[in-house]
Amino acid sequence: MFKKLFVVSTLCLALVISPYGKIINPDAVAVTEAKTYVYYVPGSSYAYHASKNCWTLKRSKHIKKTTLKKARNKLELDPCGVCYK
Repeated sequence: MFKKLFVVSTLCLALVISPYGKIINPDAVAVTEAKTYVYYVPGSSYAYHASKNCWTLKRSKHIKKTTLKKARNKLELDPCGVCYK
């Protein structure tokens, strides 16, 4: 019984700790991803959005995901006035 409990607890601990010995913070990963990727509507968009659920995208059918850097530099989009108040 003790051996089984030890194995299970070791496996659970291994899932929580990253390969570099640091504990993974899921909130930090979500924040990094949110800052990295933005959404826009190809062809008719003038702005990039922080979320696909922005109400200004409500009627849009073809929402694309891109990096923030590409949206600013290559696509020359401005930040959405609703998402980035």
